[in-house]
Amino acid sequence: MMKRQILTTMYLQIPISWLCSTFVILNLLVTTFAQTPIAYHAVERVKEGGMLSFICEIKNFQLGNDIVVSRRTIGQEIFTKLTTNNHIRQDIHDDRMFVAERQSNDDKSYLFSIVDVERNRDEGVYKCQTFMHDDTVLSSPEVTIRVEHFPESTPECTPSGPVQVREGQLARFNCSSEIGHPPVTLSWNRDQADTKQITNNVYTYKVLETTFTFGESNTLLICEVISSSFPEDARRVCQIGPIVVWISYNYNWTDLTHSTNIFWKT
Repeated sequence: MMKRQILTTMYLQIPISWLCSTFVILNLLVTTFAQTPIAYHAVERVKEGGMLSFICEIKNFQLGNDIVVSRRTIGQEIFTKLTTNNHIRQDIHDDRMFVAERQSNDDKSYLFSIVDVERNRDEGVYKCQTFMHDDTVLSSPEVTIRVEHFPESTPECTPSGPVQVREGQLARFNCSSEIGHPPVTLSWNRDQADTKQITNNVYTYKVLETTFTFGESNTLLICEVISSSFPEDARRVCQIGPIVVWISYNYNWTDLTHSTNIFWKT
C-alpha cells in the first residue's frame, strides 16, 4: 500500500512541461506518419508509345506541404514537383506529363501520367515525396516501372546466302535478335529440325541444325521474331538463302582398284 502511494506521488510530481513536450512529440510522430505518401501503379502494364500512370496518395493532407515525384531512370534522377502553394503546377516543362488531383475528406491523391512513353527515358524506379513546411522530406516505398517493348532492329541471320550444303550433311544456322520485354520468341520456318533458344542481357539467339535433301535446293530459311504482347504487324524477319544442295555419286572406272566421288549441285 505504501509503495503504491509513493508511485502515485512521484507521478503527480512529474513536471507539466515534460508532459506537454511528450504530447508534442507524439503528435508530431503521428502527423509525420500520416503525411508519408503511398505510391502505386494506376496502369499495371506500360508499353512503349503508350501511357504511364502513377498515383501518389497522402492521408490527412496538410496545407503547406508540397508533393514531388522522383524518377530514377538510366543514368539520372529527375524530380518533378506536382504542387506549389497547395495547387497543381501548370508549368511542368514536359508536354508529355499531366497531373490530376482527387480529394476525399482529408486525403489527397495525385495522378501523375506520361504519354508517348519512351523506354530509355521513362523506365526506372519511381517514388512520391512529401516536402513538409518544416523542411522534412517523407518518401514512399519505391515502385519499379518496366516498359514493354519490341526490338527496334531487324534480326540477323547467319551465314548470309547463298549457302552451299551437301545432301544429308548436318548444317548449322543462327538467328539473333535484340531482347524485348516481355522476352521475344524466335521461330524458324523449318519443321522437324533441332532448335535451341538462348537469351542473355542483350540478345536472344536461336540455333537451327538441320539437313537437306536433293529436292530442297533453292530453299529459303526464314527466322521470325514475335511477342505475345504485341500485334502481328510488329513481327520482324530475316532470311538465309537460297540453299544450294550438292549431291554425290560414286563412279567406278575400268580400274576397279580406284573409285572417285563426283559432286553435282542442283
